[in-house]
Amino acid sequence: PIIINQGDIKMVKKISIITSIFLFNLNFLSAQNELPDLSEEDRWNRASWLMDVSNIAAINYAKSNGDNVKDYGNYLGKLYAPGWNAKTPWGMVRGMVRNNQTFPGFEVEILDQKENMVKFRMNRPYKARFGDNKEVYGVTIKEYEKLWSVFHNHLANHLGFNYNERIKDDWRVITIRKK
Repeated sequence: PIIINQGDIKMVKKISIITSIFLFNLNFLSAQNELPDLSEEDRWNRASWLMDVSNIAAINYAKSNGDNVKDYGNYLGKLYAPGWNAKTPWGMVRGMVRNNQTFPGFEVEILDQKENMVKFRMNRPYKARFGDNKEVYGVTIKEYEKLWSVFHNHLANHLGFNYNERIKDDWRVITIRKK
């Protein structure tokens, strides 16, 4: 017969715990040497986050240099406007929707349309990035949305359109009309 005393049981428990810790650390250390292999969905989410955080950092940088969000939005508008060639409000809407489809969870709905006008709404899938205090990296969600409102207003003027945007709940409600 094998006789096991309390001291043996304690020793087995200690050895088991030490072995478990060793194996956990071994797995942890080997995992640190592996490169991530993201799924396509995770890559899209990461790319979207990096685009957002780049724009957020640029807003913060502009503010740190004495500029405001409107100045930066106009700067982007001047920079990118020559690349936009929409001939109708629908053309601008298509461009905006194409750009915003990079956001996971993006939604758009056409509310009204006429020959020279489109009214639509887009959800705000980036909103969660700003958390409960509605700020990330020193930039508020209001500043972030102001950037894009000013930018799109600049584009619309360049294209010969009027642009109106307002926030209503979780939606950006936008009207684009030919002047």
